[in-house]
Amino acid sequence: MYHRDYFLKLIEEAGRVLHMLFTLRTEKRIPEAMTYLEESFKSLFGIDWDVVRHTEPEALPACLREMGLDAERMDLISGLLQEAAHLSFDAANWEESKHYARQGLFLHAWLNDNEPGLFSMERAARDAWFEELIAGLGESA
Repeated sequence: MYHRDYFLKLIEEAGRVLHMLFTLRTEKRIPEAMTYLEESFKSLFGIDWDVVRHTEPEALPACLREMGLDAERMDLISGLLQEAAHLSFDAANWEESKHYARQGLFLHAWLNDNEPGLFSMERAARDAWFEELIAGLGESA
């Protein structure tokens, strides 16, 4: 019961953050959205955005585990990293956008491989989906 309530509260909080980020992005208020994202990392996960931001994609799962984050929080972080990639892209920060996208995709794939049951997508479908996303990143820069 506690785990379910915890997870539902976490989803609700993350939903509020994503809603605000989408609103700011739609209004073309990219610097404000990035600031809000940075602040949200502290309130949602208790971690500093700069730690996540400067960590290489391959080292991110271990870094987050060392900080005591569970798979559910790590999955939300992967989604927020994808949003950071979109925001950076909108601000014409191509390299930063690619870095955040790589972090988010790597973390999501790592969770899928190491946390069975967290995702229900079949492996072949997931791999095709990732290949399509990565191909799209190469075209957009």
